[in-house]
Amino acid sequence: MNEKIRWDPEKDAWLIENRRVSFKSVQEIIEDGKELDVIPNPSSNHPYQFVFVVCLRAMVHLVPYSEDDRGLFLITIIPHPEFNELYLA
Repeated sequence: MNEKIRWDPEKDAWLIENRRVSFKSVQEIIEDGKELDVIPNPSSNHPYQFVFVVCLRAMVHLVPYSEDDRGLFLITIIPHPEFNELYLA
């Protein structure tokens, strides 16, 4: 992964405090090539976004992102335990 990965520091602080996950952890997973999948954003409100599927704290999380000429922008981190069976079984 040669693209710059960015995020909102305030959102990151909120994620750390409320969900105990961080964009830095996601960045490391992406840079190490250890994401479980990359899928189109399932939300019809964001047809041009994609989603990294990653494992954090032994649970699948979805990380929607946008991409532009400056690299990737991570939007949020959403726990998605329903995907555990599909990706972690």
